[in-house]
Amino acid sequence: MRTIFHVKRTVHRIGRQLEQLSSNHIPVQRAFELLSKKARSVEELVVIEVMREVYEEMDARGQSYEAGSSARSARMPAMALSR
Repeated sequence: MRTIFHVKRTVHRIGRQLEQLSSNHIPVQRAFELLSKKARSVEELVVIEVMREVYEEMDARGQSYEAGSSARSARMPAMALSR
């Protein structure tokens, strides 16, 4: 149970970092690259890559990630956790 909490916390932390980067007008794909380079653990790398996949799926459906949209901002980490 503790591991699940830890992963959930990591997903939310990475989601906040992604949101901060995109709110500073950094393209989302570039933000993912930056986050990957700064990852401190394998767990963070996995979370970032899953979030990247979720973003690409949302983008393909026309639901691109926008920092100003709290519904989409909240949806990406939730979708990543469901994987």
